[in-house]
Formats: sequence, structure tokens, C-alpha cells
Amino acid sequence: MLSEPYKLALQAMKDQAAAATMQLEHHDRSAGKAALTDARRRMALYPAEVKRIYAAVMKSPVESDTIPSLTEARLAQLLGAAI
Repeated sequence: MLSEPYKLALQAMKDQAAAATMQLEHHDRSAGKAALTDARRRMALYPAEVKRIYAAVMKSPVESDTIPSLTEARLAQLLGAAI
């Protein structure tokens, strides 16, 4: 079971990925700009958690472990504990 800071950090990272993807797909930096700014603001509230989530995903041997597809349960497995 993840602690609330990890849950909030993960959701902010997922929202950032979705907003960035929207900008790329629409070839328009203004598309999703507010959502991207908000996601980054929320990520900044949990720098240690964001850093650990990023590291866990990057070190995962499973290619399908990406921020957009990561579940709370899978993140707990990657982190190796109930955090």
C-alpha cells in the first residue's frame, strides 16, 4: 500500500505525461499547457517521491512499466515496500 504522498506524486506524473502527449499529438504547445503547468506544480510538492518513482521506473526490467501505465500496486512492487 502506497502512502498518500506517493499516490499524489504518481498521479501528478501521470497527468504531466498526458498533458505533454497532448501537446505533441496536436503539434501545439498551447494545448494542455494549463494541465502541464498544474501537474508540474503538484510534482514539485513531492520531490523525493517523484525522484524515487522515476528511478524505480527507469530501473525496472519490464519495458511496459511506464508512468502512464503504472498502477499504485505495481509501483509498490517496484519500490519493494509499503511506502
